Amino acid sequence: MNDVLEHMPWPEPALAKVRRILQPDGRLVLSLPNVQFLLNVLDLVKHNEWEYQDSGILDRTHFRFYTTKSAARLLERNGFQVEAIVGINAMRPKWYYRVAFWLAPRYFRWMPYFQFALVARPS
Repeated sequence: MNDVLEHMPWPEPALAKVRRILQPDGRLVLSLPNVQFLLNVLDLVKHNEWEYQDSGILDRTHFRFYTTKSAARLLERNGFQVEAIVGINAMRPKWYYRVAFWLAPRYFRWMPYFQFALVARPS
């Protein structure tokens, strides 16, 4: 499910269906736009709002926005156990952002990534 869940106002029924048809040893692999992406966060801080756009993280067709934590929680509440989360489509940050990422990885870990992918199995 690449770039699917954010387009659904209620993703739970789709996840329930996937759970029903997935083999017990199968895996759900999905990707989502990362609302914690650095440039998105900076824009939010700078303008104190976000404006929907024709494409990207704030695409007009997105009903929901996810962080790695909220995406994992959604999957776990819907009968999946998350096995892996990986950042994908990383930006090439300027040196001072790299220093911040290095100094406080707990807070900035996911900020370099435009998207992230999750792998989950039925629990």
